[in-house]
Formats: sequence, C-alpha cells, structure tokens
Amino acid sequence: MTTNNDESSTIPARATGLGTPIGRRDFAVGLLLGGTAMATVALSRTAAVSASGTGSASPTPPPIPRPDDTVFANPPEAIPDANNIYSLTLNYVDCSVWGQDARLLYYYDINDLDQQALLNDGGRLDRPVVAPTLRVKQAPMQCAFMGVNLANHIPFDPGNYFNYLYFGDDTPHGFSVTNLHTHGLHVNPDDDGDNVLREIWPAGTPDSYSAFCGTGPRFFRVGTNNYRYNFLPGHPVGSYWYHPHKHGSTTFQVANGLAGALIVEDTEHNLFTVFGIDQAQYQDRFEKILIVQQITLYNPPGGGERSPVEPPDLKPGQAYVDATELYGLKVAPGQFEEGTPVSDRQDPAPTPVLTLNGQYVPTLTLASKEIQAWRLINTTWASNTIFTWSFDHIDGPDAPVPTAYAIGTDGNPLPAPLIGRRVSDFGPPVIGEIETLAPGQRVDLLIQAPAVAIDDRVVYTLKASQYRPRGGASDWTEQPLLYVVVDGRPGTNREDGYEPPTVMPPPQVFTALPRPEPVPIKGGNLRFPFNPAVLADNQQITCFSFLPVGNSAVNGSSFNPAGPQRTLPLDETSVWSVAGQQAPHIFHIHVNPFVLLARISAADGTARQNDDGAVSRRPYPVRINRDGLTFTVDGIFRDTLLIDPQSETDDHLCGLPGSLWNRPGTVFASYQRDFCGNYVMHCHVLDHEDFGMMEWVQVLDAQGTICDDPTLTACPAMPG
Repeated sequence: MTTNNDESSTIPARATGLGTPIGRRDFAVGLLLGGTAMATVALSRTAAVSASGTGSASPTPPPIPRPDDTVFANPPEAIPDANNIYSLTLNYVDCSVWGQDARLLYYYDINDLDQQALLNDGGRLDRPVVAPTLRVKQAPMQCAFMGVNLANHIPFDPGNYFNYLYFGDDTPHGFSVTNLHTHGLHVNPDDDGDNVLREIWPAGTPDSYSAFCGTGPRFFRVGTNNYRYNFLPGHPVGSYWYHPHKHGSTTFQVANGLAGALIVEDTEHNLFTVFGIDQAQYQDRFEKILIVQQITLYNPPGGGERSPVEPPDLKPGQAYVDATELYGLKVAPGQFEEGTPVSDRQDPAPTPVLTLNGQYVPTLTLASKEIQAWRLINTTWASNTIFTWSFDHIDGPDAPVPTAYAIGTDGNPLPAPLIGRRVSDFGPPVIGEIETLAPGQRVDLLIQAPAVAIDDRVVYTLKASQYRPRGGASDWTEQPLLYVVVDGRPGTNREDGYEPPTVMPPPQVFTALPRPEPVPIKGGNLRFPFNPAVLADNQQITCFSFLPVGNSAVNGSSFNPAGPQRTLPLDETSVWSVAGQQAPHIFHIHVNPFVLLARISAADGTARQNDDGAVSRRPYPVRINRDGLTFTVDGIFRDTLLIDPQSETDDHLCGLPGSLWNRPGTVFASYQRDFCGNYVMHCHVLDHEDFGMMEWVQVLDAQGTICDDPTLTACPAMPG
C-alpha cells in the first residue's frame, strides 16, 4: 500500500509548459481530435441505429421532465451472505425505461427475497433498471474477499442460432452466453477470478455445445460460475464497476443495462471517516452513486415481422435491445452476413439517450453549503457517449455553481498535489482527465453546494456534453443527466438526525486513502521526454484500427482465441504508446492500472514519415523519485483511457517508424505486479471489441511460466 506524500517531487503538480488554460469543450475537442478533423470511416461498424436490418426503430424518449418530477435514488445495495458472497441471476424482466414498456436482461439479487420472488413468479420490476451495488471493505494491511455466484437463467432456445452459435471471433455472436468482469480490480485473472475468457452458457445447454469453446482458460460452464476474489493488502480504494465481458456479445448485454457499481473501501481511511459520518446509518445521505447508462431500446418491427434475437415472452408493444440492429447485422434465415458499414447507416447517428441509475433526469437536493461524495461512473458502450460533465444554473437567484473537489480516477486516489483540491484550479491536461469521461471511466468527487439564503432555492443541471462524429468533422450535443437543487431552508436533508457536512477538510487528510504503488523504471536518467534507449526493451507500441474487410484490430490483427497475442513480464514495467485510427478509441487493460505520462501528436496535424517529424507533447504532472538506478513514477493512475484519434487520412500512423517519443500516441507506464496469468487488453468502445479490437495478454514470471496466485499464501483461504 502507498499513501500520498510530497517528497522527492521533481515535477510540480502544476507543471510548466502545459500551455494557456483552455475551456472544457476546447480541451475535449483537442484531446479527441489532436487538432485535426475526424472523418467517419466506412468499415468501422461503430454501433448506431441502423437504417437497414429487421426494420425496428428506437422509441422516442419523452420530453425532459421538470425539476422534482423524479427524486434521485441510489442503485440498490446487493445483499451478501456472511462471507461477503453475492448471488446474482441473469434473466429477462419486464420493466420501464424513461416511460417505455420494455423487456430487458437483468441481474436479480437472489439474497433479496423480493427479487427472488420476482424471478420465480414473474411480474414487473417496480424500481429503476440498474444493477445492484457490490462492496468490498478492507482493513488496513489485511486481505479482503468478495465472491459472486452468477447464474445464467436465460431460457435456452436451440432454434435461436444467433444466441449460441460461433461465427468467428471478429463477428458478434453468443447473445445468451455471459460471464462477469470486475472492471479495474487488481485481482487474479485466472481460474474463478476476473476471468473473462470463461463463458457461462444458459442452464439446460446440452453438453454437445462445449465443442465450440475448447479447454484451458477459455472454456465454458453451464448454468453457474462461482467467482472468487482475494484482495491483497492495500488495494486502491474507490469506484469500480462490473459488467458482462463475453466476447461477441459484450455490447448487447451492457446495452441492456447490465452494469453496476463495485466500491472498494478501507475500513479506517475512507470518505465517511474523513467527515465523521456513521456509514451504517447515513451511507445513502452522504454517498451518491451516479451510473450513466446507455440502454439501447428498439421497438418491434411492424407487419408481423420478428427479429431473430427478440427476448422470450415478449409482449405486444414492448421495446427491447435488438442485437441485429445494435451491431448493424444483415440477417436472413439460416444465414449470417457482414455487419452494415457505418456509411450505410443514418448520418449522423441519433444522439443516445442517457439514463442515470435507470432514471431519466432525476432531481437531487442539497442543503446550503452541503458536501456530498459523488461516484460518477460511465457504463455506456459507444464512441458517441464520450462526454464532459459540468453544472449549469437554470433557475433561481444568481449563485455560483456547485464546487467539485477531485478525489480519484478509475478507483485510484489522486496523488498529493491533486487530491482534495478544486477541479477548477487544475490546468490542462489534468482538468480534462477529471471532467472528460469516456465509456468505462470513473471519477470520484466531493461536491459542495454554494451558500444560498434561507428562502432561496437554486436549480442547476449536471449536463453531459457528448462528442459524436459527423460527416468528416465533430459535433457536440448536450443533455441533462441530473437536476441539482440547492435549498436554503434550515431543515433540508436533516431528517433522522443527519447533519450534512459543510466544511471541506484540508487536502492532506485524504492522503491516507490507499492508492497504487509508484511505477518503477530501471536505469538511465529518467526525465521528460524519457530517453528511448532506457525503455527500448519495454515499449508496447499499439494501434487501434479497422481492417479493409471491416473488422476491428489491434496492431493489424483481430482477437484470436487460440492463444496469447501479447506476452508481458511479471515484476517489470511496460511503457505504452497507444494511437487510434479514424475514430475515438478507449484503451482498457485488465488487472493493473497505469500512470499517465503524456499525449503526443503531430505538431501540424499530419504525422510525418520519419524519426524526427515535428510533434507536440503535453506531459502530465508526475513525481519522480530515484533510488540508485531505479526510478519510480507517480501521478494520475487509470485503467481506462481515451486515446487521441487521428483523421481518416492518417492510415499510416500505426506503421510510423521511430521511438516512443516522436510518434503520435498517448503514453503511459504500467507495472505488471503480483499476478501472472491470462487477461485481455482492448478498446472499450464495446462494439469495437466485439468486432475484434482485443488482444489476449499473458503475463509470465522470470522462468517463463504462469506463477501461482500470490493470494493463496498471503491471504486466508477463500470460502467455497
């Protein structure tokens, strides 16, 4: 475990050379586009509402509600057993999404008797569509444990070939097959840990179907898999999340709303103890979990036409997630054809409708000067749900917008120069990392309401400014996620003896929150830009792109389930330079977080074909400590990262010669710590991943073998 400190800082938090501060929108455009215009690529198959296919269409959402129409509600808390084992069952449920009658996949919490009865007896879900929250509480310097028993009870239908049959690892398939990914956790990736190569087929699947899945890390279970996670001492505390990760159907299942918060907490050093709040009594009052969703509904086609992948027991008029439309697949009986290229779709794609915890623009009330802990989690799946968040004043007396203080990114508390400080005080590019959320990313914040008079009531919106590609350029749309009402009446939010905190403690009190160890890099004179010779054996130059045939690829190859496509050494640091062609891409690697170093782009917007081509570098503030020939780098840690896209004309960028520091790309360093094994790296635009933009990564020890899980000796035996 490490905690923040201010020692040996050779590059200050407000690093020089970052340029003149720029606005949120301008920064995000620059981050996304690198100063170039972006064109829609014909064969990317980025998911959008199709103009072809089975003929279904997205239902029209209702008008945006007024403040106070819907009261904000946190997601439900899943109920664990005495050993902190959760039990979730996957099946369809009748429900409502922004007023639309729908039938969606849903995680039933089996330890909740009401949920168990709903699964067994049928009926309609009487609460918003969002997965329940899972929690892990870890005592200082001790191991912790969590288990999830996941059952797949989607009805087995052998006549529905799309739900099961394998059409290739660069084509969506297996829509009724699932698994579970604990996004961002530093845990064992093999066996019953965070193993996304395992597949869980519906209960009742015949044994003969196992021929599609093989053996080894990538094999299947029928009906149920019992996931078990041991946490080594000092696991970083913050906001993580869980979702299905079955390659070929990840987008489809997440588009059903299958995503939930997973909170890791230290029992002694957490936001409740900082503010002296009794978590057992007042958790919901102080902590607000904001899960941004992209539930992608389609209306059934008319004229008696039916989709080959519609849910069982679909009632007349019910909307659902149609996988053939979601992926743009052309369907004929007994035939599976290529996905529809983006150029054949509507241009531009309709703006996705975002919900928050299954609610459509709910209202959250704060008292004057009240402080709340917000966990903002982007669980959407498309490239046009990258957004920046901000507050807008819309009604009531003039007052400042609420103040946001930064705590962590992607479950990792920020370093001492940043944590507990106002986001508005940061310069670029740090402010962009906090205010821009791509699918899969999270940010932990403390939000403080402004001081308002006793009789005043001020209304704001928390809005999402969404990026979307359109006709060779970029476009932005805005939609509210949440109404924020600041009420000056003395009794506001003080029911049941709760006294809302109103005073921010000094930033240093947050430095006790467990966070990642600094990343070690051996040898040489480490400074920015790093000497490429120092890193020659550890560079991981990577490019997300689309192949001429329309598949998605990493370094020119689509996902291959036959074996690892990249091998990394345990107890060593890999320095990555990742670029993306033709569209926004989002890098995500399992198990180990990474520290951001720089974003590098061609200075004139066009990459040059030589080693000394002009580039511009935007470094992130990092702290460098030296111990002999070993340097450690500390800074902003993430597990999911928006990658600067290049224009459609820059197809050569993946093959640009040269070193890490004179080629366009986002540069970061990751230390393969603790765990050998098999996991994946991929683009977290999830339909890119389903079409093949993923690699099987294998981490081996110094002997070239997969070492034992260190938690087997460092931690108590896991419950069965």
